[in-house]
Amino acid sequence: MWTFFYSFWNSLMDHNNRRNDREWKIFS
Repeated sequence: MWTFFYSFWNSLMDHNNRRNDREWKIFS
């Protein structure tokens, strides 16, 4: 369960960092 969640979250964050880096900096 944790492995799935971690890989899913990691890929999701990586995808967002590549596309919406500027937008995520505003939310941070």
